[in-house]
Amino acid sequence: MIKKAIDFLIFSHFWISIGAVSLLIGNYKTLNIEINYAYLSLAFFSTLFGYSLQYSSQEKINNLRLIQSIWVEKNKSFILVCKIVSLLASLFFAMLLFDIKLFFLSIPFFLIVFFYKTKTTFLKGLRTFPFVKIFLIASCWAWVCSIIPQYLCCNINLDWGNVLYNFIFIVAITIPFDVRDLNYDLSNLLTIPTALGKRKSIFLAQFLIISLLIPCIFYGYYEIAFYLIFVFLVLIPAFFTKNEYYYLFMLDGVLVVFPIFAVW
Repeated sequence: MIKKAIDFLIFSHFWISIGAVSLLIGNYKTLNIEINYAYLSLAFFSTLFGYSLQYSSQEKINNLRLIQSIWVEKNKSFILVCKIVSLLASLFFAMLLFDIKLFFLSIPFFLIVFFYKTKTTFLKGLRTFPFVKIFLIASCWAWVCSIIPQYLCCNINLDWGNVLYNFIFIVAITIPFDVRDLNYDLSNLLTIPTALGKRKSIFLAQFLIISLLIPCIFYGYYEIAFYLIFVFLVLIPAFFTKNEYYYLFMLDGVLVVFPIFAVW
């Protein structure tokens, strides 16, 4: 029963969507701005739509994500409903919150989500461009979880330090996912792990976390520093495991627990 509940939570992409909301809440607290609950809803549904769109579009069973692939295959109707509901909810909250400027500024990030895996006559999918996919992911997360919430609170002077923190952090915790897919990616596209190898890539991810940790200690953000130490430790199993639950529950889970460490 517990395993089925966890499978539903992570393979339906509810877990990563909760992670997006949690990262947002943590950013609201560290930026000391008022939480916009309507935007939290938008972040949840847009993340749910984006991930459902990407991971339900696989044409065949992926042996590297066998449990997830089988779950998706058995729950296609549910995933379709999730995509439709989350898309409609995202559009509703976007129209409620966004002005014309923010709407047009967000279009490139919507296109990234839509064309990330989608193949067309002229484009095989943005993720196929060498070394690009991890930075596309990090850019979308930084836009959604740092820039937009600051914009919506009428914060004219963006805290670019927070934007950079989110970008680097997402790059760091996404690298292990590319390491997991290393054998698959070798024949398809160039990524950081295909260039550096498995161990060096994980060391790079940990180095990026340390690069965020040092200024947090220097400026006295000790709660965030403890959080980054926790993330550093969570990255260690990536050296030796490809277990789906480690990546989709534990590694994505570092986003979910972020508000516990954020400054209150």
